[in-house]
Amino acid sequence: MSAEELASLKDIAKATGYSLSTVSRVMRNKGEIAEGTRKRIHEAAEKLGYHENRLISGFQTGRSGLIGIIYDHGNPFFQEIESEIQRLLYDRDCMLISCAAFNETNQDSALIRRLVEQRVDGIIIVPRDDFADNAYFSGLVSRCIPVISVDRKTRADIDFVGTDDFYGGYLSAAHLYETGRRHLGYLAGPGFASPARLRREGIEAFCREHPEFSVKIIAETGFFDFRRELILDFLREHPETDAIATFYDWQAIRICRILFEEKIRIPEEIAVMGFGCMEPDYANVFPVTSVNQKTAEIAAKVVERLFLRLERGKKEEIPSAEIRIKPEILVKGSTVKQKGKTE
Repeated sequence: MSAEELASLKDIAKATGYSLSTVSRVMRNKGEIAEGTRKRIHEAAEKLGYHENRLISGFQTGRSGLIGIIYDHGNPFFQEIESEIQRLLYDRDCMLISCAAFNETNQDSALIRRLVEQRVDGIIIVPRDDFADNAYFSGLVSRCIPVISVDRKTRADIDFVGTDDFYGGYLSAAHLYETGRRHLGYLAGPGFASPARLRREGIEAFCREHPEFSVKIIAETGFFDFRRELILDFLREHPETDAIATFYDWQAIRICRILFEEKIRIPEEIAVMGFGCMEPDYANVFPVTSVNQKTAEIAAKVVERLFLRLERGKKEEIPSAEIRIKPEILVKGSTVKQKGKTE
């Protein structure tokens, strides 16, 4: 056997003198086999550099052990979820095929098709928009391939796992209210995305319950690199503003830098609130209070739901589920003065 070739079960049988069926049962941990026989076969397999042929076992079991995931690789929130999903799948002897989604027409559909061609057992997707319907995922559903939508709830009758964004927005407003703020400026996310709409609705719901706490929308933007003047013009127009909340953390970090450059004290003059707990330690000198979306819990629910469908979905009808994880506030120095800090 040349160095380039992978050892097969036949090679192990030839090297040990055992039958192919005995070697197969040992390598697949099937049946009653004497410990001495098992040991000799494993030693031979290691020496020959044997690797299981997943293609063959996939044909035999109907499972490839591959799971596809499609998401924006530039978003640290999704990076954390993917990393945890990968760890959980490893514990289940599965491998993740990660595909980067860009804002190109029909790219999600093309990636889904490629993953089906790779015979993945299931697909996890962060849709580019909320408008994907049953027809969009029909190719997966008709083949009984489980598909889980993360973060964005679509119109399709598929499983969804994500943050309770309405509650997260409500918590943001409640925290700022509890710290004495009464005039909030909100840098909202894009209206076409359900997380953005729900977070804004949560903030506005708190304001309706507390009329003395007002909110004014600075703008709707999904981008980090918004114009500096966007914030400064808003503050000139609304000098009473004593708090700014944002759709996600990177916006809050940029606002902190703008306020610092303008010599506006944080949090004494203006408190700043983020969302997502994505602030890296090195990013800025302002520890940003944020809404913890609990990425590990989201990932665990995604994998749990995926395997529920893989193990029971072909035997029984399982209704689609909407699973939302309750977030919590992680308080830092941008809304409450840290203990031990001096002027």
